[in-house]
Amino acid sequence: MDTAFLIGIMLVCLILLLYTDWRGLKKKRKIRRQEKEIRQQREERMLTEWDMCGNWCVKGLPWKDLHVGAVITENTYEKIYGALLKLTDYERYGLTPGEIEDLRDRDVAVPVKERYIEKQGERVLAGYVCPNGCKIELKPSDRFCPMCGQRLSW
Repeated sequence: MDTAFLIGIMLVCLILLLYTDWRGLKKKRKIRRQEKEIRQQREERMLTEWDMCGNWCVKGLPWKDLHVGAVITENTYEKIYGALLKLTDYERYGLTPGEIEDLRDRDVAVPVKERYIEKQGERVLAGYVCPNGCKIELKPSDRFCPMCGQRLSW
């Protein structure tokens, strides 16, 4: 075989490898960007904020404003009232913060898993199943898993 031909094949393989790696990297960046946006939206709705040392407080209300003898200003009153109002929402719906997180996580669309079977020595697509492992066959018209309620993406 000609060395120029072999070098050409090696270059084509290298280009294909770099292209596939680039596409995978591009997809990972898109996923990271989406996760960052979701995290930012969640932080905007949170009642608390954390500093670099791991200390928390009600968002916009430093602990020094809550010390015994501190004057309750309009800002302090509004922040405390807002936090308590949000807490009453949890209690009214009868859900704990953990249960609400579970519901939120279930509302993120997760790709369905393909189920394959061996047929005459070939892998054949047999259907689709829930990504959470529910033992139920999904239809392309399903937007949610009928068993666990997970939002599905097709």
